Amino acid sequence: FFRRKMAVFSDTVKPNAQPPGSAPSFMERIFMKISWLPAHHPWKVILVTLVLVFGCCAGMAKLESENRPEKLWVPKGANALEQKDYVDITWPSYAQFDLWVAKCRKPGCNILEPQYIQRLYTKHKEIMDIVIDGSAGSAVAMSKDWKGWMDDEAWESNFGGNWSFDGNPQTNIKAKCFKAGPFCLQQSILDVFRRDEAVINSLTSDGIQHALRFWGTQKQQCPVSIARPDSPCVNASVWVPGAKPDDCQEYKTTLQRNNCRAASEAYCAKVCPTTCIYPPNAPLDFRCIPRVIGTCEDSGCITIQGFRNLQSNTTNSTVSASAPDSAFAFQPTLLKSMVSAGSAGPAMDAGGLYSGEAFFGFYGIAAQTAVSKGREGDPIAEAWDLEALCVLGVLGGTKTSADCPEDDLLKFLPYFTRSLRDEFGSAIGGDISKVGIAYICILVYMVIMLSRFDSIHSMMGMSFVTVLIVGFSYIGCLGLGAFMGLMNNQLNNNIPFLLLGLGVDDAFVISSEFMRAVRENPNSAVEDNIITCVRYAGVSILITSFTDALAFLVGTSTQLPALSWFCAFTGIGVILCFLLQIFFFIPALCINAKRANANRYDVACCLKSKVPRGPMDELGCCICCKCKSGYIARGLKKTGEVITSPIGAAVTLVLFAALWTVGIVGCFNVYKDFKLEWFFPDDSYVNRFYEDNAKYFVSPTRVNVYARDIDYFKGQASMHNLYQYMNTTEYLDSSQQPSVWYHQFLLDSATSTNQTIVADLTALPQPTFKTERIYYGALHEWYAGGGGTRYRSEMIWKDDGCNN
Repeated sequence: FFRRKMAVFSDTVKPNAQPPGSAPSFMERIFMKISWLPAHHPWKVILVTLVLVFGCCAGMAKLESENRPEKLWVPKGANALEQKDYVDITWPSYAQFDLWVAKCRKPGCNILEPQYIQRLYTKHKEIMDIVIDGSAGSAVAMSKDWKGWMDDEAWESNFGGNWSFDGNPQTNIKAKCFKAGPFCLQQSILDVFRRDEAVINSLTSDGIQHALRFWGTQKQQCPVSIARPDSPCVNASVWVPGAKPDDCQEYKTTLQRNNCRAASEAYCAKVCPTTCIYPPNAPLDFRCIPRVIGTCEDSGCITIQGFRNLQSNTTNSTVSASAPDSAFAFQPTLLKSMVSAGSAGPAMDAGGLYSGEAFFGFYGIAAQTAVSKGREGDPIAEAWDLEALCVLGVLGGTKTSADCPEDDLLKFLPYFTRSLRDEFGSAIGGDISKVGIAYICILVYMVIMLSRFDSIHSMMGMSFVTVLIVGFSYIGCLGLGAFMGLMNNQLNNNIPFLLLGLGVDDAFVISSEFMRAVRENPNSAVEDNIITCVRYAGVSILITSFTDALAFLVGTSTQLPALSWFCAFTGIGVILCFLLQIFFFIPALCINAKRANANRYDVACCLKSKVPRGPMDELGCCICCKCKSGYIARGLKKTGEVITSPIGAAVTLVLFAALWTVGIVGCFNVYKDFKLEWFFPDDSYVNRFYEDNAKYFVSPTRVNVYARDIDYFKGQASMHNLYQYMNTTEYLDSSQQPSVWYHQFLLDSATSTNQTIVADLTALPQPTFKTERIYYGALHEWYAGGGGTRYRSEMIWKDDGCNN
């Protein structure tokens, strides 16, 4: 069939249709045979091609996206993936830290003055008052970020209800904070004042200085203020004659405890008198509701009243008639990690007075993520972050300046979990216009290069066909990739740009070869010129498409899933772009040529021109543009003549030698580094946070160590060795004491008042339990009511009943 048709073709083409003495090569003969069908049956070929393209595009319905970093950028089979799965299953609620730095707006201030601490507390209180509605029909669920992410039943199961940072069981508000034992994980200078509104509102400069000096010396955390010199936490002898000043700090012997309690009761009777309120018909052992009588200057006294009621109402002999030790278990946070005047922490003058320039703090959020449709996220955490950022005067999402006014005393620079997405998205959004300009420039360039200054032969319609080919290639590669099980990801946003460049280049080559065939064979049939065009253009675009596709398909062998998927999608797109050039652009070019021969206007093909002309007879494309095309061709010809002359060749050689030399020298001076802040604009609040955090609060990177599948009693030596390694390895900051529950448990056990526990321990420096039953009994007692309460989030018992 093809031989018969090709024989007809060869009889009708003039001898100068191919270079003298040139016979078609093997590949040229193949393309001449392939092009016969698009040249003679263009509409049929286009119809079949569209059916096949739409079939490929149907895979878009199955396309799933993946945005989890560990699934995108961690090599397949890496141990880190298995370890993360273990952590996610065993410790399903992990902490995300929302960090912030606050500075005075007024230069040269001392941020440790009362008004700044009080303003910080005001902002903290506003953050604590944030309540997020997480129901399936809420604004969060219906927002553009989360709408349709999962069905209503799954949403309610994961995120239903109202949420605040610390929660409120009485109003059925769930806590979103990450808890270290029973306490919400958070840190700021407000810790020094126990976040007590009454204490903070009555602060004085002297009281602040007294609290800061005393803060790091504490051995126990008293429930009342340390910002007063008459506080029983500071000096119990003020209230109890014969008591020692540090009785409340030691709090070990019976005398010390009795003195501390007596001093606390006397102190509270003066600064915050309270009484107990019992509901009607309450049982005898009902714990009272403390109620303030008059004015309260220290809300910690309400806690003291609760302890006093616990002592008086205790009838069960197994319950201690005093405040449990766990209420006072305490290790003060380093002051320099909360306030600083430079890299060394707060400044101190000759008189022992502290001063500072910046506060640092964080809120620990329990990131209880869910996965749906290849996307992992926690809508409640993101919504809470958005509102908290707004309180600090930082815009995010759809917030406006009117919604989130900046504070007039403090300048907040936060770095919340969603800050990366917001600022990165903002940066990308700012670049979208530039990317759009790049697309427009390529399209304009394509129109100029393909078109001629003539309303008949302008080829504007072929420019539109080229854009369609790029779109079909992109959607088709995503659809075929979905059929193959590939996952969509953010890298795929680059594919249209790559395909546009390739598609436009192929269109240039084909159109140029077709115009050459028309010039050399002006009297030949359109079909014959199309076949001649494809003979040469087909081989050219095959080489570029084959090498591009091969490069991307080889890239699928990479172990990084995101890059592998991107290379696979792009390789498929390049192949589709090539096939569409042959079976969509070529038949469209044939139809366009027949339209031009019929003297019909380009694009408006229903209308015919009254002035007949050939493709070389340009009459201008409109009233105002009567110029001829060919400027670029003539310019390039002249350039070629200049640079191939002896002088031009010498100049070209010298210029490229200079560029080569500069490039070699530059290679040895390339600065290699990676900083996350480089992805954000210089004026981004995230960048300013990095700068101020590095200036005032230099801190190492936090790491967690998980021990699993271990018999802790038999592995006591191994746990001790782990602790020793963490304290001596060069890879950890020696100035930061590691938090290890096992070590603290042994230290507390060695000083326990339970002689059975002490007797079962071997001597320091490596105390070891000798009896398994005593070991686990002591461990659970320490975990449930001793100093281990703050480590509860770091321990999981095999028997779930022991975890409560």
